[in-house]
Amino acid sequence: MTQVRQLLDQLATRLRRARPAPAPGPDPVVTAGVVENDVRSLYRRLLLRAAAQGIRRPLSRTPREHEPYLAQVPGLPAGFVARLTLAYRRVRYGEAAVDATVVEDARRALTTAAPPATPPAGDERR
Repeated sequence: MTQVRQLLDQLATRLRRARPAPAPGPDPVVTAGVVENDVRSLYRRLLLRAAAQGIRRPLSRTPREHEPYLAQVPGLPAGFVARLTLAYRRVRYGEAAVDATVVEDARRALTTAAPPATPPAGDERR
């Protein structure tokens, strides 16, 4: 039995040497958390911008159901609301990872206009 154990130890040592060291980079867990927080924050900014235009989200309306109403907010690029809503739903319901480029696109689109002067009266879901 000791010979088998020695052979297994030798094999494990060789495999450890053959495996390349992982490349240094950002921690994927931290990166994902940052993207998720950014998506939530940007979606709230979109809700605030819509509320300033009189488009408020009732608590009973899901993000997907509210998407057509958000698409009526003037000054947003075509398809932007659909992409941000999908990213928000993925983050909120844990469906899949969100690409960081969605966050950058949303940030650019939402900074093209002045922020709303007053927040809505607490009728949006967080």
